[in-house]
Parts: sequence; structure tokens; C-alpha cells
Amino acid sequence: MLTYGGKRVINFEKFINDDNLGEIAIPHKERIRRVVEIFENFYKSSNIKSFKVLDIGCAYGFISSKFKRSNTQVFGIDISDYNVRIANENGILASVGSVET
Repeated sequence: MLTYGGKRVINFEKFINDDNLGEIAIPHKERIRRVVEIFENFYKSSNIKSFKVLDIGCAYGFISSKFKRSNTQVFGIDISDYNVRIANENGILASVGSVET
């Protein structure tokens, strides 16, 4: 669950596991599941001791939060100041910007 100002913003765990959200949500849910699955498989099979992850378009930082490990540095970037504030409040080091900046 992500919060902003102490209030719940969205419960992504429920979002990912809820199959009654309609056709629009299905592709987004599948992308999130797949990205997390790819990272988990890479993390488990890699001999690399530490990782740096840049989440471009991090939004609220949900996917970034899935990558956080003791040996992983996660950085987020998003064009929305609001999204970055929520990500920061939820423990993601994020800043406002774009790929061009």
C-alpha cells in the first residue's frame, strides 16, 4: 500500500491480485507482474553482488519498491511532482525529470 500525507493512495497488491478490474487494467497488471518476475529471476541467478536500478516513469514507486534489497540502490524519475512526492514518502529516492533532463 502506498501512502501520501499519511493517507492511503492505492493498494497495489490488491490491484495486482484483483481480477475484477476490467479489460483496461489487465495489460497494466500483466506488465507489472512481468517486470517484477524478470527482476526476481535475474536477481536469483546473478553473481552480481549489488545492483543499481533506474525506474524511468516511476509514478508512485510501486515497481521501484519491489526492487529494493539490501544490496540494491533504486532511483526513480518521473515528470510529475505529485508522483515523485508520493514515491519519496514511500521510501523511494525519486526526482522530477525526464529522460532528456
